[in-house]
Amino acid sequence: MIHKIFRYHLVSVYFIISQMVILMSVFNVLHIFNKAYAKERERLEAIADNRIELTVDTVNGQDMLTGAGKGVTKGNVVAEGKLTCEVAEIGSLNRCEVILSINEATPYKMISGHIPGESPDDTGKRCVALGRNKVGYAKERDGIKYLTINQEEYEVVGIIGSENSDFWDYKIVLNSDCMGDKLKNSYKSVNNYTITIYSNLSSVQETFEQVYQNLLSADSYSNIVAVDKRQKGESTVKATLQRENLRTNVLVYVFCIINSIIISMFWVVQRKKEVAIKRVFGYSNIRIVSDLARDLLLLMIITFVFYLTGYAIVQFIIYLNTGMYDHWNLTSVLAVIGMFFLTMIITLVTPVIEIYKNASEIIK
Repeated sequence: MIHKIFRYHLVSVYFIISQMVILMSVFNVLHIFNKAYAKERERLEAIADNRIELTVDTVNGQDMLTGAGKGVTKGNVVAEGKLTCEVAEIGSLNRCEVILSINEATPYKMISGHIPGESPDDTGKRCVALGRNKVGYAKERDGIKYLTINQEEYEVVGIIGSENSDFWDYKIVLNSDCMGDKLKNSYKSVNNYTITIYSNLSSVQETFEQVYQNLLSADSYSNIVAVDKRQKGESTVKATLQRENLRTNVLVYVFCIINSIIISMFWVVQRKKEVAIKRVFGYSNIRIVSDLARDLLLLMIITFVFYLTGYAIVQFIIYLNTGMYDHWNLTSVLAVIGMFFLTMIITLVTPVIEIYKNASEIIK
């Protein structure tokens, strides 16, 4: 059977290559969708039940962060917004988050270690937790990773990341109690902060009142706007799909479908004599088309097996290096099967038309 299929070896090889590219584009599209929705799930899981967001504007150059979490006994408080830090190993400014108070579990998913401030050993030292992407820049010494932030060395005490998505991979998480003076002083020039108070265990109203008073104590002229956050925020799915060049993969799929149709036409041309002989022996158009469909299906199955083997090897290597792997649900599997048969049907359309249209000429 295999010998029979590959006797037109050149067309068969071209067809397999075309199908391989089609599978790559299909899997890439599904990977992009899975990645986008996995990232959105991670974002939603990280949102606490009770949240109050404070937008703080100040012009007096005061240290607003160090004492913001003072006296807080419920919930967690984190500063975000325009906060950045200069990482020497990366050579640029990077967005970061500064934890001001920890009283319950944080939403960060850890690969190893912990968030700064969660361990008593963090007291009095400079430390940071990095996302999986950022930790690659850290330098290791005596089995401990270090990162230079604002010209001061910080110990990496935790690596943040999830096996499901890259939502956490670019995080730099600091703690106001585990920061160097140079970084603290740099934040005096920041005139706008976003401070989030959140909890999954209790109301954050009491914590909000305490943080509000702390901020006014640091700068009585600051403008503070508080919003009780009830919504989950804007979905990140659309933005992720736009960044991942979904349209390019779709265009590649369409191009390869057209290419497969052309190759299938050559397949029929090469089998012209064979088809004529079959007609002499009484083969019907349906039987001839069935034989062609069977051969194309076998070629597609061979291609599918080759691709899955390569895909499994690549995923294993990625998992060893990053700890991430693709998650496939029933919808994704059904989508792959559906695209597989759709490709086959589209590929067969032109040969079927040619066989029925030119039946009398083929017999001659």
